[in-house]
Amino acid sequence: MAIMLSIVVQVSLMAQDKSIFAMFSPDTASFNRATMSFDSVQKVHEAYQAELSRNGQLLLSGYLKDQRQLYLLNTHSVAQAETWLSTNPVLKTRLYHVELLPLTQRTGHLCPPNDTSSPAEELTIIHYTTHIAKFNIQDAPELFRKHDDHLDQIIKTGNVLWEGLFDNDDGGIMIMKGKLLNNVILSDPAVVNGIIEPEIITLQITRGAFCTSQN
Repeated sequence: MAIMLSIVVQVSLMAQDKSIFAMFSPDTASFNRATMSFDSVQKVHEAYQAELSRNGQLLLSGYLKDQRQLYLLNTHSVAQAETWLSTNPVLKTRLYHVELLPLTQRTGHLCPPNDTSSPAEELTIIHYTTHIAKFNIQDAPELFRKHDDHLDQIIKTGNVLWEGLFDNDDGGIMIMKGKLLNNVILSDPAVVNGIIEPEIITLQITRGAFCTSQN
């Protein structure tokens, strides 16, 4: 997710494809004790990404600025994703731990998986996390509606490449072209209220592409 930046933007947020969002986070303490360098680990990751792509299992992969890595896996089964990742040599070193979240795409299209690496291009990813508590649970439906209305306005700018929701009201992700003014995200009524917390990160795509239409 070369990267084609011209996509069909859907102003109406409707459920489409399902996948597994995998976030690999480095274990700093383990890295400090390890004999492998970070660059060496990255090469292992890249070789494994190529294998997943050949098998049609990887839709998208990329690096975040803080050394985390992101995969979108071509399944909606956490058990299936765990099976695929069980052969990941980096995870076997315990240098990374991985979080797996089922994700339903609502906006944008990814090209079919293939074994082609993408030119490194920097995009912006917003990782939304929900915080529902007793004090805001009654307001949650209205705040989530306002959140979707706010996303609609952002999507109308034509800068959103891909957007989706995690299952069980666990938040979601949005991928956008270029740099982003933080105020665009922070002015979201649900963010102002505190029921949704955004993390705004630079994303460097390594495999996958955005397509102009669904195949």
